[in-house]
Amino acid sequence: MKARITALSFLTAVLISCQTSFGDKYTIEQLDIYYTDTLAEKYVVATGEYFQDHGLIQAERHSVQLATDDSGFVLRMILKEGLTQFPGDKMASLLFLENEMKRTIFDGQDFRIEPTDEFFVRINPAD
Repeated sequence: MKARITALSFLTAVLISCQTSFGDKYTIEQLDIYYTDTLAEKYVVATGEYFQDHGLIQAERHSVQLATDDSGFVLRMILKEGLTQFPGDKMASLLFLENEMKRTIFDGQDFRIEPTDEFFVRINPAD
């Protein structure tokens, strides 16, 4: 019995330590912005304020991830459940948002928006 409790305790600790981490979290209204520690927090706050000021925060809780990579800043946005690619008819709106955020938040530095699944894994854009 004692061995079983010890084994269950160990298994629980392993499962907890294997949870996926999307980074630190900043919340504004119903929007959770996950961000990596390599990112200056001023960009996270400015992104939240941009979403708030432009009515982009949805009524239900939703999440984005802001990070940097070799190409610059990247905002990963989760697509609605069931979509496997970004709708082609919405691409112009996405590009407009990307350019506006690049100009107003990131001072013209390299910035892009990537559509993702719920685990922030990139989904291919529409063909």
